[in-house]
Amino acid sequence: MLDAAPPLVFDLNSSLDRKDFTGAEASLTTWAHGADLIRDGLTERGLDTTLAGGIADLARRSIERGHADDGFAAIYDVLSTVQA
Repeated sequence: MLDAAPPLVFDLNSSLDRKDFTGAEASLTTWAHGADLIRDGLTERGLDTTLAGGIADLARRSIERGHADDGFAAIYDVLSTVQA
């Protein structure tokens, strides 16, 4: 199954292993904007926005932590923080 995974998955995993969140694919600001657009489009059509909204929220929280210019892997900073 791992052989079928897209290169992006391997790139993200490698970035996480190195804790290197820089991203050549797009900035987290771009990812957040895209997730917002998808969420808004789903909302307009009356469809479930859970996934797109969750990605947008994670991206925004990561941006607030100073990762605006980093890549998508920067959401790990938020995901790895335990909140009580």
